[in-house]
Amino acid sequence: MNHLIPCLSVSILICAAVHSVSADTIFVPDDYATIQGAVDAASSGDTILVADDTYSGAGNRNIEFDGKQLVVASENGPEGCILDCENSSRAFSLHNMEPQGTRIEGFTIINGYANNSEGGGIHLAAYTQVEVVNCIIHGCEATYGGGIFSDNGSQPRIRNCLIYENEASSKAGGIYTGNNATALIELSTIADNTCGSGGGLYCESGSVTVKNCIIYANSSNQVSGSPTITYSAVQGITESNGNINDNPLFITAGERMYLLSSIDAGQASDSPCLDAGDDDAEDIYITLHTGTLAMDEMTVTGDNTGDADNVAMGYHYVRLPVPMTFVEINPLQFIMGSPASESCRLSDETQHTVVVTRPFFMQVTEVTQNHWESVFAANPSTFPGGDHPVEYITWYDAIVFCNEISDAEGLETCYYSDAAMTTPFTGTPPITSGTVYWDKTKDGYRLPTETEWELACRACTATAYNNGDDILDCYEDDTLDPLGWYRYNSGDSTQDAGTLAPNGNGLYDMHGNVWEWCWDIYGSYPSGVTMDPLGAASGSNRVIRGGSYSGYAKICRSAQRSYETPGNRAPNRGMRLVRWVPIPECP
Repeated sequence: MNHLIPCLSVSILICAAVHSVSADTIFVPDDYATIQGAVDAASSGDTILVADDTYSGAGNRNIEFDGKQLVVASENGPEGCILDCENSSRAFSLHNMEPQGTRIEGFTIINGYANNSEGGGIHLAAYTQVEVVNCIIHGCEATYGGGIFSDNGSQPRIRNCLIYENEASSKAGGIYTGNNATALIELSTIADNTCGSGGGLYCESGSVTVKNCIIYANSSNQVSGSPTITYSAVQGITESNGNINDNPLFITAGERMYLLSSIDAGQASDSPCLDAGDDDAEDIYITLHTGTLAMDEMTVTGDNTGDADNVAMGYHYVRLPVPMTFVEINPLQFIMGSPASESCRLSDETQHTVVVTRPFFMQVTEVTQNHWESVFAANPSTFPGGDHPVEYITWYDAIVFCNEISDAEGLETCYYSDAAMTTPFTGTPPITSGTVYWDKTKDGYRLPTETEWELACRACTATAYNNGDDILDCYEDDTLDPLGWYRYNSGDSTQDAGTLAPNGNGLYDMHGNVWEWCWDIYGSYPSGVTMDPLGAASGSNRVIRGGSYSGYAKICRSAQRSYETPGNRAPNRGMRLVRWVPIPECP
């Protein structure tokens, strides 16, 4: 770093607009005429973006990655980017141990053909760890796996896809898994595929998990084998098998609207759940109930009358997180802790000089219940309200939320369960124990360090509160009223985030409302000047900062420290996200 910025400058952004600059991006057809040509020229870690068009012929089918970790994606989604295999071959064939992080995203694959072979649309084998995301696979044919075939230890994650009207002569018109494949199929629709056995999904061996999916109207049956089915709508599968309902339910109004899956018209209903109206009606669209994953919390609309013509089949998309706003906090040297003259201070607030060397984005408010419900079906909060901060979460729950939000936005997850940083830390809240490692090279969302939290809270102030005022009373302090929700103004409850005055960085609720989990293990402050401290090397408690609705004024001060066992949760503890500002590369 060439110099330290003497005071913070702030830039506001929406999280979806934050992107990191890392590996190369190769464009088709601008840089290479074919997708295979771009793949051959690429290095592991590169991204290949394919412009809207219909691609066919040699170089645009049977595409192989040759073991590279690549993202091959359409620029604008599957509606405009079509891979026509011309009944000659499949679209993608990955069989060289392509590692985690490899992704195929945003294509429509049609007319794939694997005669006396596997995978009419996509073939995955030999321990590949590939994500297939936001793809439509339609009208493909094979012996096994008309749409997608995976075997030989492959670990595919098939997400947000529509796989329909594919055919297999032996097994699995839709998706086949076998020979110890480990597959996760989520947020996808598998419909109208045909085969002698396992028309929709055939699980011959290995482990298959189906989450938030529609599997419907396949022939001869929907599922063969024993996949784990949760929060899905599988025709003929009862709730005791993890199925919520034979008829998936959706909402048809809201800001984010997407085309609903449909089957052939002329039936009692054009889709498993509702009818598209008369022939002149517009396509039916779906949106998300505050982004919630649980389909059983959604509702149905429709006229329930048959149509004389076909209704285009669509698909349901990955549930997008509720947008979050962030500000950029720039590098700074500052005095952390409180002076000996500050009223109500504690002995662990010893002042010391800290240097933060790298800029980061911090969320403007705490994570709200709307944000939480965009990722997890269950809301743990004691004080319900979409704009209230989520609370009653453990530190481990916060860690998983960070990883899930990162994954939903295509960012690298920061937290892992192994020291080699190969297995992301996952789980379903409440999570009360675990081992967590932080990969500081990753660009995803994370918890702030204690130093980052105080730097952002103070906004270049050295007083008890971040508006420049000192504390006047340790318990009931009118000076705090405009800044933070605490015992004497909160009504003994959390309040909507962002309703009181922000600090100089544009951050709300840094004083009160809920305590906020930090990364650090609690311990004594170091002496002397420190750079980017990360807390104690060992210990059983994690730092929490900011005070809460139930506390006295003194615990809401900028320098106030506290801690809690990471597996514990309470109605006054929540979280706030940060992530690194991407570091530009040389042009």
